[in-house]
Amino acid sequence: MLKNPIVSVVIPTYNRECTILRSIYSVLRQDYKNIEIIIIDDCSNDNTLEVINTINDSRLRVIPLKNNCGPSHARNIGINASNGEFLAFLDSDDEWLPFFIRESLSVINKASSAATYTKYQINDGEIFPRYKELANFNSSTDKLTFLLFGNIIALPTLMFRRSVLVNFNGFDESLSAYEDYDLLLRVLHSGKNIAFLDKVALIVHRTEGGVNSNNKNIFTSLNRIREKNSLIIENNKHLTYFWNKNSLIYAVKSSSRIDLGSLLNLILSRYFYIDLFLIVRNFFYENK
Repeated sequence: MLKNPIVSVVIPTYNRECTILRSIYSVLRQDYKNIEIIIIDDCSNDNTLEVINTINDSRLRVIPLKNNCGPSHARNIGINASNGEFLAFLDSDDEWLPFFIRESLSVINKASSAATYTKYQINDGEIFPRYKELANFNSSTDKLTFLLFGNIIALPTLMFRRSVLVNFNGFDESLSAYEDYDLLLRVLHSGKNIAFLDKVALIVHRTEGGVNSNNKNIFTSLNRIREKNSLIIENNKHLTYFWNKNSLIYAVKSSSRIDLGSLLNLILSRYFYIDLFLIVRNFFYENK
């Protein structure tokens, strides 16, 4: 590895004229300078491109797409266009703290891991992940099982080795949501490690209208991810209950067909009655 390797930063964007500069400048302010910034404009119909073009920096490239294809396709375009040994992805409404690239690079090399992730803060003050459970597991199998109970990692907190992303063919473009979650599960399933930088390095700004706010997208994508990980999920009763419950929740939210088999298994699970007891108990505590 080179002493100061190039780190490629991929920013997919669509109609973010009001927020894109905040994201770009947070990359330009990084205290690690050997970077390239690749912005994939996913056929914006506002002034996003005009805003981007106000920045004069040789490290910045813009790839405009002729058709709107979604963030997975845009990120894969960025991976293929990148020259760096390492890659990180930033959403076009969020921002990194100035040490993100330098310290992530240090951790990924020290741990010889496939990727590394950090904590992040919502602009209302909440910090995630609240705990470090994933970092406490030694094996990738244990980390995979834990992550199947819910994704605690935000994509813009991750730095990957480019070779890992290429070997896994990047993001699954058939998924309309949670494609980053799917990628993490595939990496862990292969036995590769993901290291942890125990610092807040990303500020997330809540924005309406993202793909992960569409319940139909979530329902369809989670079912596909479940199929990919069915052997692990179906051999763990707690995981099976968790995925049955989430499937039911998003089926209701998206007005999709409810799978009666999953519903029956949910009701017959002892975890259902534990959940029910906690709900009832909390209700009485809150209404005393």
